[in-house]
Amino acid sequence: MTRRDLILAVMLALAFATALIVWQWDNTHRDLNAVYIAANFLAQGRPDLVYVATVDVFPDIASPEWQALQEGRACAPICAYPFVYPPVWAWLASPLATATTEQGFSNALLFINMPMLALVPLLAWRLWRPEMGAAKWTFRSIFLLFFTTVGTIGIANNQPQLAVTFLMLAAFEREVAGFRRLGGVLLGLAAALKIYPILLALFWLRGGNRTSPAFAAGTAAGFAVLSFAVAGVDLNLAFLETAAGLSSTLHPGSWNYSLPSAFGWLDIDALRAARAAGEAWGPAVLAKGLGFAVLLGGLWLIHARRSLGDDLWRRRTLLPALFALACLFGPIGWAHYFIVPLLALQTLPLVYGPRGQAMMLGLMLLAFWPLHVLARLDLNEDADKLGIMGAVFAVGTAVALALAPYRRAATSTSYRRLIRSSELSRAAAS
Repeated sequence: MTRRDLILAVMLALAFATALIVWQWDNTHRDLNAVYIAANFLAQGRPDLVYVATVDVFPDIASPEWQALQEGRACAPICAYPFVYPPVWAWLASPLATATTEQGFSNALLFINMPMLALVPLLAWRLWRPEMGAAKWTFRSIFLLFFTTVGTIGIANNQPQLAVTFLMLAAFEREVAGFRRLGGVLLGLAAALKIYPILLALFWLRGGNRTSPAFAAGTAAGFAVLSFAVAGVDLNLAFLETAAGLSSTLHPGSWNYSLPSAFGWLDIDALRAARAAGEAWGPAVLAKGLGFAVLLGGLWLIHARRSLGDDLWRRRTLLPALFALACLFGPIGWAHYFIVPLLALQTLPLVYGPRGQAMMLGLMLLAFWPLHVLARLDLNEDADKLGIMGAVFAVGTAVALALAPYRRAATSTSYRRLIRSSELSRAAAS
């Protein structure tokens, strides 16, 4: 990497972030609107209206109070999705949410989420060290983020997951650089937003790093304590009840790449009828059992293969496989959860050789349905096809990465010096 290459990569990232902010300015961001509405209800002393998600219509909203806020607006009938984050985030958002309009709140958060997303390719390049310049890698990654549903669904909703993805990747990049405590704090912050990132700490534990997981657990626990302190016991229990309720059933959808929920397409009419009647759909038990089995089997496979290669190979293959696995086994695995595995597909030719090129292209094509194209299609007709294609993409990506053969990377002298420097930093931190 040359200084010129790095400058060009940073300029590409800045241009991408700017373009996204301009594109999404004053747009309706349904996921972020949920934070805005929940924060306002909390500030108004109406904690009973913060968690209104219901299994029957999720991700739509049945609450009359929430629906009333959407009536007469250009985005009606759906202007916001339910709020399903820990209540501490509604409390933290309250000052800004109550001081500005919904549009102002959304526009302000663009300046956080979009730069974070734009920096993800650079973090991935530093973590995986692909055998190409940072600028080329960043350009290719931006192309993928803009022309796949995996990228655009998160952008179109100004999704907090964009920040979570940045935090997760930054956590591992910082740990590799020798900053184990900072890496743990960043992963803990991601887990305080979405919970599931804490599963990624297993990668550190398997490698003998206990410092980072300890700081991750401590940070997540600190936010949990803060949440109970500022929002009270009842509201936190309501959050846990809502999360448990949503996890108790399947949610087949165009953007849900979860393996268990993909089974819902086998007989979607029967699933919807059972849900409307308040009854359990028989195959759902089998589907969720399969998801749990996939999680255990995937963890065992990653554990068993860890000793087959060096640290760089593990970061290129087993780590993004774990990212995919963490989003695969539950009932909800939205497309934008798979940003890291999507970018990691670019490393398949490095570990598989010539056949890796075909594998990379084949898996990428399954996700090449950008939201700004799909918005013009009849999703009622295409939802099953897109949901199944997404599940195949997610499972195929996880398997391809987890089973990747070990191939020693061709590293430059400057990279070997970087590795040596990181090893010395780790030794000092220990």
